[in-house]
Amino acid sequence: MIELTRINGTKVLVNPDLMELVEETPDTVVAFTTGRKIIVKESRQEIKNLVKSYRKIFLRFDAKKGENCGFGVNFGPSALLRNVCVWYH
Repeated sequence: MIELTRINGTKVLVNPDLMELVEETPDTVVAFTTGRKIIVKESRQEIKNLVKSYRKIFLRFDAKKGENCGFGVNFGPSALLRNVCVWYH
């Protein structure tokens, strides 16, 4: 989850996997795959950086062990959160 600030100052935790679109109009609007939208104080670039940081924690390829991600998740013995990886095309 990433923390964003609604336009009224309320902090909310957002699942970045459900984010479909982030646009500045000039307020930053975040649209979700559920159809819900929220207006937040963070810029589009700030949200992008938060999502990238979030993904670095949970989604990485464990190159040291040379494990192949296959269809997106490593099911080997080291498939703890630190070793979960994503297949990039």
